[in-house]
Amino acid sequence: MVSRSRKKLTIALIAGVLAMIAIVIAARLYLPVYLQKELLPALVSKTGLTLERIEIQRIGWTAADLGPIRIAKAQSPVLELDAIQIRYGLKALLQRKVDSIILIGPRLQVTIEDEGVIVAGWSIPARPTHSTATSPGPMRLETILPLEIKSIALRDGIITFNWRRHKIEGALNIELDMADLRNGNVRAALSLSSRGNKLEATAALDSRNDMAIVEVTGGNLNPESFPDLLNEIGPLSLKGIIQLAGRCEFQITSLQMRALTARVEFSRLGINGYGVTMENALNPQGHEQPLVVSLKADNPRHWKMTSSPFRLSHPVLALLPEIVLTAAWITDAWELSAASGPVDVRLPNAELVMPSIGLTGRAVAGDQSRLQVNFHLPKPVLTHDKVSAKADQIALAIDVEGSRGKALEALGKVEITGAQVDLPDQELRLHQMSMHLPLQWPLPSKGAEGHIKAGIQWKNKSIGSLSGKLRSSANGLSANLTHLSQLFPAMNVLIQADVRPNSVRMDLKLPVYKPDKAIELGSLFPAAAGVNFNGQMQAQAALALNGSVLTGKGSLKLDQGRVNQQETDLKLDGIFISLAFDNLPSLQSAPRQTLRVAALQLGNIAAEEMKAYFQIEADGSIFIENVSMKWCEGNISSKSIRLQPKNPDLNLTLICDRINLAKVLNQLGVAEGEGEGDISGRIPIRWSKNQIYFDNGELTSAPGQTGTIQLRNTQTFLQGLAPGTPQHTQLDIATEALKDYTYDWAKLQLNSRKEFLLVALQLDGRPNRLLPFAYDTAKGTFIRFEGNAQAEFKGIRLDLNFQSPINQLLRYKELLKPNEPHAR
Repeated sequence: MVSRSRKKLTIALIAGVLAMIAIVIAARLYLPVYLQKELLPALVSKTGLTLERIEIQRIGWTAADLGPIRIAKAQSPVLELDAIQIRYGLKALLQRKVDSIILIGPRLQVTIEDEGVIVAGWSIPARPTHSTATSPGPMRLETILPLEIKSIALRDGIITFNWRRHKIEGALNIELDMADLRNGNVRAALSLSSRGNKLEATAALDSRNDMAIVEVTGGNLNPESFPDLLNEIGPLSLKGIIQLAGRCEFQITSLQMRALTARVEFSRLGINGYGVTMENALNPQGHEQPLVVSLKADNPRHWKMTSSPFRLSHPVLALLPEIVLTAAWITDAWELSAASGPVDVRLPNAELVMPSIGLTGRAVAGDQSRLQVNFHLPKPVLTHDKVSAKADQIALAIDVEGSRGKALEALGKVEITGAQVDLPDQELRLHQMSMHLPLQWPLPSKGAEGHIKAGIQWKNKSIGSLSGKLRSSANGLSANLTHLSQLFPAMNVLIQADVRPNSVRMDLKLPVYKPDKAIELGSLFPAAAGVNFNGQMQAQAALALNGSVLTGKGSLKLDQGRVNQQETDLKLDGIFISLAFDNLPSLQSAPRQTLRVAALQLGNIAAEEMKAYFQIEADGSIFIENVSMKWCEGNISSKSIRLQPKNPDLNLTLICDRINLAKVLNQLGVAEGEGEGDISGRIPIRWSKNQIYFDNGELTSAPGQTGTIQLRNTQTFLQGLAPGTPQHTQLDIATEALKDYTYDWAKLQLNSRKEFLLVALQLDGRPNRLLPFAYDTAKGTFIRFEGNAQAEFKGIRLDLNFQSPINQLLRYKELLKPNEPHAR
């Protein structure tokens, strides 16, 4: 009985051992089939892909090597691997547990398109679709896999990014720690290297709480390693070294972000493009400070970005301060705000200072996107060698709208208020200046109309205003402006301007204008105080700015002009001036410009029909080619004269042709009378140190030509001489003779002594009547005699000398003292 029991036990043990052997053999034989036909296809099918090819290289009790492997989607390969190494325990494997799976040498394709991203056959749309369905709740990662895997690794992988025509390859390694997967926890680490640049990332997934945390770091990243990609953002160029760090918390099921922090640091920065160069700021020691851009989101509805200072080195030198930008989701849109500290921009010979820059805005993203932004620049100040400007505020408003498949459209406006522009050298100021300019994109053929206005001051005196319309277009900016003069009543200057990207054209026109009454020029030019002007004026100019070259032409006409100053007896009537400028902005005129004056008077000197041809030269000098006028029934003229502002000294010679002797004496203030007969010659005149000098002027009658002269009030010649003296008697005879005298020869000499004009008159002829003199034989001289026995002089030569204050004659010194009060 005992032996039978032992026999049964032995048989049972043998059967158990055989069963165990059978199970092991079965497992050994079934494992390849299980891996090849069930486990791996099941894992791949979870991703929506197909395991197209797999080869079993080795199956052991604790490990299996498979490969190569090809995974496809719709019969197109999307992922290839050199090998897969699986580590397991036999007992654990039977319990559907695997220690690790190592993917070796995967080759992964990532294609980036406008519609989205394709990763190993998975399509990730650029715009996620929104569903109104109820949230599926937290994802349970432990239910995704058909068996329990402690770790998955991807080693020596090659990832290829395809974008447009570019291919960027990188080395990829991934480690997944799923030891706590049964509790919904997964840890991951990723390393991606390409062209000497390396990014590392870690992730922690907690499916029970539906939360993931991803951290990314990158050190010494060099964008110049990717010149092919940089070419796509031309004309921008980028260089520098980048340090990158970021952390993001998001919901696993919805991929909705919960919180984010990121920090990007740029050193040795150089961004060039569109004529702008951006670089790192410098510390007080002159060393570069990295540009740090930080991004923080406490929740998906509140973002904050901070940028440290950086500088522009071209086209201007500028230090841009720290900038803080916030974005908050309010109701149905993002509310934006930004602020910065002072901005200092250095231009060639100029500096622009803005105490701050402010930004407010509103943004909506979606199928119909919209961005509204308002920039505020309070109290900007521009200083330059030749000009300065400031404003209470400059404001820029932009409203951009866009939708999928449709180009962006934008409206905007620029507003300047309380502006002032000063040109000290010209003592010119534009003040109370304001501007409103609508903007539009795409640029219209004819944009909305804006406006500009400003007051104009010159030498601290208001001289008028400037106002008009502005309009932007596809070609640039156009303006139609009017200058309304306050000094010349009802005078308008019309200005048309056309501003294009590389050129500016401006046309100015003064229509025919004549003031209703004379204008006192002292309000314009203090040096012309007391001078009244009237006349018909007309002017026009065309200016063009191409690049930095300004060219232009212009013309000015004055007709029926009249100038007078009562105190100096200055009168000019019938003034006509024609001026042409061929090389504006230079005020050099064309040669042989015309000046005509019908009648002119300065003090006692009066002339008619003045005509001059002249040219205004580049340095402001006036070159008079020739000048002529009628004076004392004859003609006077002068050859070329150059009037130089920096050298007021002047020498000229007046050529006198057949001028009436009696009228010359009248105008020189030495005698009154009439007569027939003329004299000719030259009068050299010198102007030096605000004084007129006559240098040996000499006028004579023509040989063989006689003349007559009848002077009045000649008794004044005798003042200061004692009666009965030889000098008195001789001069008395001469003055009586000149009351009606015929001369055969005459000479007039003009000289200066200090402030007096010295006039020497020589006549050889005879009186035309008996003179009231008789010869006193007792005294041996002529005596005045009133009776019938008056003397007849057959021939008498007269030598007379006169002097007259030059200023009394010409009244020129009053012209040189314009700021002194004048008698009215």
